[in-house]
Amino acid sequence: MEKLVDVTQESEKVKKLMLEPSTSHAIVCDNLKKVYPGGDGNPLKMLGPNGAGKTSFINMMTGLVKPTSGTGLVQGLDICNDTDRVVYTDEPSAGLDPASRMNLWTEIKRAKQNIAIILTTHSMEEAEFLCDRLGIFVDGRLQCIGNPKELKARYGGTYVLTITTASEHEQEVEMLVQDVSPNTKKIYHIAGTHLPKVEVGISEMFQAVEKAKSSFSVFAWGLADTTLEDVFIKVAGTSQAFNVFS
Repeated sequence: MEKLVDVTQESEKVKKLMLEPSTSHAIVCDNLKKVYPGGDGNPLKMLGPNGAGKTSFINMMTGLVKPTSGTGLVQGLDICNDTDRVVYTDEPSAGLDPASRMNLWTEIKRAKQNIAIILTTHSMEEAEFLCDRLGIFVDGRLQCIGNPKELKARYGGTYVLTITTASEHEQEVEMLVQDVSPNTKKIYHIAGTHLPKVEVGISEMFQAVEKAKSSFSVFAWGLADTTLEDVFIKVAGTSQAFNVFS
């Protein structure tokens, strides 16, 4: 995957900040890396599978573990120094029931108005609800960065259509979708279909389905917009080493 403009701009910004450290940026990381005995030295990641490096990142940024290489600045100070007004949360809502999780999220959203927060999580829902900026990594390298809305607009470009009907009408459904959007991509016969937004509008799809109901039974149907999870999977591709930080 080619490096995008936003990633290049972010890299240039970091280079300038490393030359002239400033307290105006709460967190600055430049090629931060931790190599453990027997490890391969891959750059650290943030959100992802167990063992991806999320906790190691937190430990380095809080000074609990010394980095093998790279630099981290917190409000202009090296991460080996004491810092304040920065909160680190490592999978904060893991294991919580829905009510407790929402209470926690509310407190984090309130707190981030006055302090910088670094959050690691396995949850796309949590990332989208709490994070102002998201960076997606593939094989330890930043592939894109932006707020959730920007990333969904950039990498989405499709609606996901689901239609529930009797199995004998599957061919009619496929013909309906092809008529509305020739470049449609069928995901799975029980999961949904991707419709390019440039080809189909919501009202057009609604009219097509209502018309189809006169020919065969439609028990239920829905048209969903791109989710952050869709973006994450698309950017990560087939890589197994993918992570998100905010």
